[in-house]
Amino acid sequence: MSVDWQYLNKKWVHAHEEDTQESLVFRPEEYPLGLSRGRDAIQFFEDGSVARTGIAPNDTLSFSGGSWTLLEDGETLTVSETHRHTTAVKVVSLDSDKLVISK
Repeated sequence: MSVDWQYLNKKWVHAHEEDTQESLVFRPEEYPLGLSRGRDAIQFFEDGSVARTGIAPNDTLSFSGGSWTLLEDGETLTVSETHRHTTAVKVVSLDSDKLVISK
């Protein structure tokens, strides 16, 4: 599979209602998602930096930053967040309005 990386550099919001047993689905922040108690989001920047927003244990928003790198296989990103471990993420598909990654 070949991923068109031109669409990566934006803010992606977790559309948990579209997840499957094998994958997680993210939509652009302007995509009309239903109401939810809280949604994780990740923003990829062209300079290789990343910003993540999530729900903290006390129900407030949590923010973290870090960096991302595309691995040589052309399908896997590593996301390294400050004060957290590095995560390898396999991208299943990517287009202008949907990012799908393996669980």
